[in-house]
Amino acid sequence: MINKKLISAGAAAGGVDLANATYSQSYSITDGPRGFSRGGWVNSTGTRLYTTHLITSPSRQHYISQYNFGTAFDVSTISNIVGEKQLTASIPDYLSGCITNLNDTWILYDPYSTNNYYSQPFGTAGNITTLGTVYTDSCSRSGGDRVSVSYWLSPDETYLFMLTTANLRRITLSTPGNLSSGSGCGLVNSTSGITSDMSGSYMQGVAFNSDGTRLFAGSRAGGVGQYDLSTAWDISSRGSITYFDFSSNIGSCYVASFQFNSDYSKMLLFETYPNRGTVHEFNL
Repeated sequence: MINKKLISAGAAAGGVDLANATYSQSYSITDGPRGFSRGGWVNSTGTRLYTTHLITSPSRQHYISQYNFGTAFDVSTISNIVGEKQLTASIPDYLSGCITNLNDTWILYDPYSTNNYYSQPFGTAGNITTLGTVYTDSCSRSGGDRVSVSYWLSPDETYLFMLTTANLRRITLSTPGNLSSGSGCGLVNSTSGITSDMSGSYMQGVAFNSDGTRLFAGSRAGGVGQYDLSTAWDISSRGSITYFDFSSNIGSCYVASFQFNSDYSKMLLFETYPNRGTVHEFNL
């Protein structure tokens, strides 16, 4: 395990390295009344898990559910469902995931088959039942670029990253942390080279270290690709891949979203397939 002194006080740039990752445990949530999850997100403090859901009968309805952790970043302490919210945004198909800002005052999601992405403020921080006004932004897209499968927010909350099966978009937030303050499609980088590096496995999840000089790419085969970036936050400046195959611990799954704790001594991976709603915990 990495000495925490090496990765504290903002020094995670050189410190966080998945070569030091050791599997701890996994936990599969008990589905709430809306059935299995299509995507999920663990908040920055490791105390809440949000999952997206679709029911089709008697009509198409979309929900975000909330689960709480008893102990931060300890997946064995995840509760049963504590709340849910039906979404009123115009969603023609389904949601793959969502993201909250660092203090749990905003949530953002990007539906399949639409050019719109949406954000809503929490009335009470982190409480999914208190979501307020729906804010809409637009980014014209087609084909495999029509839905964001994973998200990431820079630690200073100025960059929102939206990952599709084709591209990674970096959207600047004009008001840091306010997920309604982005605009349009942002800076677009193709992820096709990363897909090739991972033997044709789409980049399913995205994460960075604290200063954006290291990229982590979740695969659809239970592994994570790690890259060093010569220009912070710019995936076109990546070097060669180091691929970490965790499938012996977590199976050949879709590694859809990431969360690290503040000193980068813990990593949580959210799986969306085949074991929907499973969270995997690693020590770093």
